[in-house]
Amino acid sequence: MRQQGKSVTHYHGSRRQFPVGFILRPQPDGYVHGVQGDALDAQIRRIERLFEKHRPPHMISRLEAVFLAPSVVAIAYGGGNDTHVYEVEPIGVCEQSCLWWYDNVERYLLDGNRLPSRSAREWAVNYWHNVPPPEGRLVTYEYRCRAARVTGVVR
Repeated sequence: MRQQGKSVTHYHGSRRQFPVGFILRPQPDGYVHGVQGDALDAQIRRIERLFEKHRPPHMISRLEAVFLAPSVVAIAYGGGNDTHVYEVEPIGVCEQSCLWWYDNVERYLLDGNRLPSRSAREWAVNYWHNVPPPEGRLVTYEYRCRAARVTGVVR
């Protein structure tokens, strides 16, 4: 993927080990499916239903995506597992979204609020349209693609 005239290196974190050349595909047991077996599962499923409901039909569903990060540090910040970290190359379309909006929905629920709300719906739409966060806010992006090739092992 190219961003503002320069090439972007993508990274993927996993609890699993993969060899160079391995093709990553969406996993049915990943975080977005809320199947980790912990207390956050119901919350994760609620958040993902909200985001799916507001997803433009031409965009890659979070439920059917391989998630990539722009840096090794961004993997953990975005909630990914960084036990094993890989440099990867997206195969096909790769979409970028600002995680600040997703984080807002998570914080909103953790504060005891319920979905849906006007703010949460707006945040989901902003995520899909990659709207930058308000000025002065920390921003991390995540990338979604349907498949990615492992091109290197970072750790």
